[in-house]
Amino acid sequence: MVLIERHPLHAGAIFFQRKIQTMQSISLHSNAGGSDKLYNVFLVPQEDGYVVNYQNGRRGSTMTNGTKTATPVPLAKAQGIFEKLVKEKMTGSSKYQVIEGAAPTAAVAAAAEKKSSGFDPQLLNAIDRARAEELIRDDAYLAQQKFDGERRPVMFVGGIATGINKKGEAVPLLKTFEDELKRLGVDVLFDGEHVGEKLYVFDVLMNHGRDLKNASVTDRISKLDGYHATRVESSPFVFVETAYDEAEKRQLFNRVASSGGEGVVFKRKDALYQPGRPSSGGDHLKFKFVESATVQVIAHSEGVRSVEMAVYDGEQCLSLKNVTIPPSANIPAVGSFIEVQYLYAWPSGGLAQPVFLKPRTDVDRGDCTLAQLKFKKD
Repeated sequence: MVLIERHPLHAGAIFFQRKIQTMQSISLHSNAGGSDKLYNVFLVPQEDGYVVNYQNGRRGSTMTNGTKTATPVPLAKAQGIFEKLVKEKMTGSSKYQVIEGAAPTAAVAAAAEKKSSGFDPQLLNAIDRARAEELIRDDAYLAQQKFDGERRPVMFVGGIATGINKKGEAVPLLKTFEDELKRLGVDVLFDGEHVGEKLYVFDVLMNHGRDLKNASVTDRISKLDGYHATRVESSPFVFVETAYDEAEKRQLFNRVASSGGEGVVFKRKDALYQPGRPSSGGDHLKFKFVESATVQVIAHSEGVRSVEMAVYDGEQCLSLKNVTIPPSANIPAVGSFIEVQYLYAWPSGGLAQPVFLKPRTDVDRGDCTLAQLKFKKD
């Protein structure tokens, strides 16, 4: 039986805290033979035992859900099933590699150890509408559209193409991205957002082998414009438009809002590239037209297409109640991560009008924080 407790948390508000047992999960990726496949494995407490569930499918497509345990089994047996399944995927012909989570054995971990790319992406803090209006009028800032995908800097050095996630770890790339980097044929480091089959490039941090992290935003974008001018129609890279003055920024802001875009990023024109996320503020700031949150799935709802979601305050698991999963998407496994859109968070717990957006394979529990939520004002 799962225990539900009331726990005081946010400015006198009451949140529901759900106590759950430790679970284990891992996300694997394979690009063998030009494929782009994901395989996620979850060890999940259920009733008086544990089950091992999995998801698999092509990246960006609907994932297939399944289980390796028809009924709950003891923890030791479930761990053995989990480890065997992961080892089979990593040592089989598809040669899956770890992209999220921890490999279950020392031997597998050694073969699949995550490697730092040597590049740490700059992460942005959010601002409200009033601050966005100030930055539209401020000539010290430029603006670009914000795209809703997975952060994906891409690097090509010495003939080797490398993808990078938001944590600065090396991850596999789509073959089309690798081919485009090879076509360009220069040592380069683009920063961008991976959406479907496209990479929306908004910055360049190395150009023809020259490090640009100590160059200003405007200097870097001027180098990026050179690639935009030579882009071929078949390229999977889309070079993001930049608005420099108030009129251009206002036009961009209104266009993104009216088209249902996620938001706009403002960057101080003379700012250098600063890795990581500042504790507050910063020279690069994001405004989102709708609120969204990264949450973890902690339970399925019997007989309906909805899942219970949660965020964390330290080690405390805080239920946000349920979100409906549309028929076009597979029901995400317990322990997996998803992105949801919402109007605001209720101080008493839960999200107003939550909408399932997509599964997330580029995050972990540390991204599912209480601090990311926007609460309804009194």
